[in-house]
This record gives sequence, C-alpha cells and structure tokens, in this order.
Amino acid sequence: MSEYQGMRWFKTDFQEQTPEDNKHWADDDLRLLNPRRPLQNGVPNEQDNQNKAKRFLQRCHELELEVIGITDHNFAEKSEPRDWFITHLVEQNKAVAKPLGRAPLYIFPGSKWISVTTSYACSTLPLKCATCSAST
Repeated sequence: MSEYQGMRWFKTDFQEQTPEDNKHWADDDLRLLNPRRPLQNGVPNEQDNQNKAKRFLQRCHELELEVIGITDHNFAEKSEPRDWFITHLVEQNKAVAKPLGRAPLYIFPGSKWISVTTSYACSTLPLKCATCSAST
C-alpha cells in the first residue's frame, strides 16, 4: 500500500523581507551590524547574526508559517556568504523548530533577473529549497 496521503496545504509567505535590507528594516532590534561579523580577538563573531536569525525564525513559527520565500535579492550588499542573513536562517532552522515541536521551515531563496535589452526585472523563486535534504 502506498504512503501517499493526498494533497497537503502549507501556510506560506513567498514575499519575506529580512533584516538584509538594513536601510528599510523598521525593527531596530533585528537590524544587522556593520560589519556583519565584527572581529573579536581577531576572529569574526557571528553570534549577533545567529541570534537575530533565531528571533526571525521564531516569529515565523509564531505566525504558523511552514514555507517562506526570502526576497532580499534587491538589497543584498554583501558578497561573502557568511555575511548573508539567509545563511544563518538555514543554519538555525532546525534548532529553532525543535523546542517548539514544529517541523523546520522550508526556505526558498529568491533571485532577480534583469533584461539587458529592456531593463525589465523579473523576480523568481527557485524550485530547489535551501533547507530540503535529498531524503525529503
């Protein structure tokens, strides 16, 4: 007998902005530091990013979201992946969900395509989930 149980609906927000957009982010408590990973004894410290990612994910769970699409593609100013907020969201996802008794969020990173000839922009969400393993 098949394990298929039919269609399932997910509570989803595919237009999630994050503190990556520091210029327009209204919550000063979640505003990202500059530099993002200040040196502490000569070593980059990511604790502030990790804590803010945890708080962001906790709020998503409070809203009972199950899937989010991160659409910070217009605002990402950093080229180092360890400076990206989404890196810390993905890393903290399971740790935040477990004590809440919830499944980790499915996180989709957004991207933007701009036509060179027409200057029209198109936002997309890839079909590859940033938090999905090959076994799910």
